[in-house]
Amino acid sequence: MYERDFKPFDALALEVLRSMDSELGVDVFERNADILWNAYKDFQPFEDVLPVLEQLKADGWALIVLSNTCPQLMERHLKALDGLIDETLIASQTRCYKPVLSFFEQAEEKFGLDNACHIHVAAGYWWDILPSKKMDWDAIWVSRKPQDNQLKKEQSGPFVHTFTDLYERIQDVLRA
Repeated sequence: MYERDFKPFDALALEVLRSMDSELGVDVFERNADILWNAYKDFQPFEDVLPVLEQLKADGWALIVLSNTCPQLMERHLKALDGLIDETLIASQTRCYKPVLSFFEQAEEKFGLDNACHIHVAAGYWWDILPSKKMDWDAIWVSRKPQDNQLKKEQSGPFVHTFTDLYERIQDVLRA
């Protein structure tokens, strides 16, 4: 996924499902690819996300999504975010997937990101938080999973459990 020629998201996802079947010696994942795809495209934001995005927009923040997805899924996900997102950058545009630093470098170039006007907010520790540290970006990790508790102890940056806590944490980062 990270060290080879770029593959479109849907082809890569199918390859991963085949690999899971092979690795586990089952015939389950690829056979159910349509079910998994439909579930993924119908994802909805957690109930605490939209109110916080609305508050950030009211405060003048530009909201940008960086995603490993494809145009078809991004279109669906943007609708679920009620038009609050200003810009997107997806893997089919960068021709690579996060956590490859080129993805983040392209985002920095395209959107003019720097710490004076940018805070990277992400749920993916390995795919977003670690690369954002390499980019020297301010970042806040939104970790809703209890199994991440050990990583939370080890990582040096701020984290929150919900978007409800995110707004205050952003204010803390701005004051620092």
